[in-house]
Amino acid sequence: MAVSKDDRDTDLVDRCLSGSEHAWTELYSRFQRLVGMVVKRRLRVSQDGVEDVTQEVFMVLMSALKNYDSTYSLQKYVCTIAERVCVDHYRFSTAAKRDAEIEPFDDLRPGTYIMNGSRIDNQEDELIFSEDADIVRRALRLLGAKCRELLKLRYYEELPYGKITEILGATENTLTVQATRCVRELKTCYQTLINKGARK
Repeated sequence: MAVSKDDRDTDLVDRCLSGSEHAWTELYSRFQRLVGMVVKRRLRVSQDGVEDVTQEVFMVLMSALKNYDSTYSLQKYVCTIAERVCVDHYRFSTAAKRDAEIEPFDDLRPGTYIMNGSRIDNQEDELIFSEDADIVRRALRLLGAKCRELLKLRYYEELPYGKITEILGATENTLTVQATRCVRELKTCYQTLINKGARK
């Protein structure tokens, strides 16, 4: 009995959600070019920028796939996620030009800063860097040194992952996974401080 395209899409999503590395590789291979085309159409960025945003789209998909509705095309769903990530980037770049602030990253070496309003959290549901810069700095101090360095390079200095690999000596795939984990840890630390009354 032939398997429909929709069924193959659903099976692929199910395998991705079960943690299959082979399934994620298949998903990436199928849609990498498509996502890249969406990014190029929506954003005025360099080729390195296109590659970085494409990587972020697939990082978002790691959590967004659980919301996939199999009554719709998987290709259309991937395009929708890519469009949303592009919108986030556009909003960030517009806000950054208008009123972003530079806040001290004061637990690192002198002269190092992190930008308040960073696009660091595109893969999550909300930005936590739009206010309370002091709490963000305190949350950063709770992270390990490796996380602080990675976040600084990626989201303050805005280096592409290809460049960061030269500095930190890790593969791009490893760095994207680590960056996602570090962002989530930072959000947890931030929320813990808020829950303890840090805004009072």
